Amino acid sequence: MPVSATEQEEVQVEVTRLLVEGYFALVRASLQDAVPKAVMHFLVMRVQRGLQQHLIRTLYRCARPAAPGAWKSRAACIRK
Repeated sequence: MPVSATEQEEVQVEVTRLLVEGYFALVRASLQDAVPKAVMHFLVMRVQRGLQQHLIRTLYRCARPAAPGAWKSRAACIRK
């Protein structure tokens, strides 16, 4: 025996549907804003870490103990 919804129940269902749609729209917008920021954060941090490692390697390579002809390589490092 099918039971028909009253007008009040139909209104409640419609209000609930609209609230849920609004909530999901807010969540979607929030994610669309946050994901590119997170990706850029991780990319920038990775580049920063790689650049620091490269600079430190270059620094230590240029600061090796003096050996014959070392002044030439140091001068080349300074000019870079």
